[in-house]
Amino acid sequence: MPPGLQPKIDLLLGWGKWACLILGVAGILICAGKMALGQSGRSHYAAEGASELPKVLLGVSLATVAVPIITAIFG
Repeated sequence: MPPGLQPKIDLLLGWGKWACLILGVAGILICAGKMALGQSGRSHYAAEGASELPKVLLGVSLATVAVPIITAIFG
């Protein structure tokens, strides 16, 4: 790696990880909101929220492990 590039890459990866985690928490809250709305007679919202939750959790998990993997490969 060229000299002086490592701190910039670390900063970029850190910002990306935190952005993914914040968006993941927002996604979980949206799924929970849909499931709560489904309890008030809109059953398709509950089904949508429940079916989207595993995708959101998988995305958050992938974002969590991606930075250490990339760091191990290129660090």
